[in-house]
Amino acid sequence: MSDFFLMVEQMKPEGFGQMEAVRLRRRVIWRLIRLVDGNVHDPRQGGKVRHPLKNIIVFAFLAVLGGVDNFYAMEAFCKSREKLEIARIFLGPGAQSPSHDTFKRVLSLLEPSEMSLVVRVFLLSVFEATLKLVEEEKDDMRHICIDGKEGRASGRLYGCGGEIKNNQVLHVYDADMGICLYSEPIDCKTNEIPVAQGILRNMELTRTVVTFDAMNTQRQTLLIIVERGGWYVGGLKGNHKSLVEEARRLFDESEIRAATSDSRRHWKGPVEKAGGKVIVRQVYCMPIAGGLFQDWAGACTLVRYDRKTEDINRGTTSEETRYYLTNMDAPAKTLEQIILRHWEVEQFHRYLDVMFGDDKNATTDKNAYTNLGIIKKLTLSLNKHLRAIKGEKYVASIRKKFLYDYRNTLMDLLHYCDLPTIRRWLEDKEPK
Repeated sequence: MSDFFLMVEQMKPEGFGQMEAVRLRRRVIWRLIRLVDGNVHDPRQGGKVRHPLKNIIVFAFLAVLGGVDNFYAMEAFCKSREKLEIARIFLGPGAQSPSHDTFKRVLSLLEPSEMSLVVRVFLLSVFEATLKLVEEEKDDMRHICIDGKEGRASGRLYGCGGEIKNNQVLHVYDADMGICLYSEPIDCKTNEIPVAQGILRNMELTRTVVTFDAMNTQRQTLLIIVERGGWYVGGLKGNHKSLVEEARRLFDESEIRAATSDSRRHWKGPVEKAGGKVIVRQVYCMPIAGGLFQDWAGACTLVRYDRKTEDINRGTTSEETRYYLTNMDAPAKTLEQIILRHWEVEQFHRYLDVMFGDDKNATTDKNAYTNLGIIKKLTLSLNKHLRAIKGEKYVASIRKKFLYDYRNTLMDLLHYCDLPTIRRWLEDKEPK
């Protein structure tokens, strides 16, 4: 993978003629525009439309790339002379920046599932060439993470007729590709369980492991995953009190000793040192059949995950034990890797909060909040793509490049997202 990115980095735009470089960069945005035109319904009345839908989406995308995280800043960004000139490269000389009200109103009218489809197809096409190159080395098991996220600033408690709860969105995250496949708003009268089940019913899960926290460890959810041909690893917590108590009883001292002597049933990870802390992880697993677990579709393995953390600076030590239920008959080492990878979706949420101001987004309209979040996730995935190509250690470094040198960084990103350019390298096996 690193060799591939190194070679792509050597394919500088200077290797092409100026007109060809402009054309290939336009091609990326036009691919996004075609997806918007073909998949997103614009409910506005045609005779009253001043700003075409494709223009609004592209302006919003370019603004979020530049560090914008709300609709007011989006308007100011797009009205600057430099940014307007850049947008007109892709949209034509007559394109005008929408107001913040237009951004918010139009995004509130769009169906999030349609926007999510556009982003999913666009990102999969961007990463297509990379996957073709590494498919022989890549593990054929796919990893999907499910987790909900709450916008902490999107609700209202005072100064209104009644309480407005914070917006919540369910994310289905592909841990292998680092992209969010689905972003579905959660209605205030329900929770993420039925939303997750609805998405899973329409997914092909053959040779796919689905991981989730204790909330989504439900009999119906596990049954859907098994029927769709997938595996699951679900957490057990207080909402399954009897199962947690049974897990504690089964993993008694004699069982721990027996598992420790079996390398397939026990895995102790290496000592990790970071941030003034020393972390040691251990995983134990045991086969189960019948009992309290007999009604859980395909459940055959119970997992115990121990984590011991020593804070060197404070001189304190903490221990944590978690239990998981799975239908995988896999070694403890494999299960430990799957459990750790599930936390990539939490890192994904942290990126959205820290770098994209998602927790500061005070938009109360559920669709506008969700659709703006989808554009942020598109931007985050492309930033991570560019970070890998540039060899940067942090995604924040790419964000800073957009702040310091927006035009050249944008053109670099579009250059590396052009499929014909990547395919040409794959065919010639050497950079131009």
